Amino acid sequence: GPSFKPFPRIPHLEKFTAVTDLPAGGPVKVYPNPIAPGQTLVAEFSSGRYEKASMQITSLTGQVVESRPVTVNPGSNQLVFSRLDNITPGIYILTVQGRNPYLRKKLTVQE
Repeated sequence: GPSFKPFPRIPHLEKFTAVTDLPAGGPVKVYPNPIAPGQTLVAEFSSGRYEKASMQITSLTGQVVESRPVTVNPGSNQLVFSRLDNITPGIYILTVQGRNPYLRKKLTVQE
């Protein structure tokens, strides 16, 4: 019989549409960035659902320097993290991760 498949991309599209109930895109803001030790950090992003997630700040070598549980709500979210005093100056990756990552940003901590 013919080896022609009429819609070879359908499985890929289905996989793709399956993620639409996951975090809605939209602007992601992390400020202040650069941040000074002891300053309060604010992260803003949007989500398509309610879930428990975690905020992590990791060094470029993968060491977790800060980890906190957070609650993500449908719509816009603003997470505020105070008392980030034990982070030495350098470059870090800030992630907010639930079932999927909500944000992943490079964060600079200055003197």
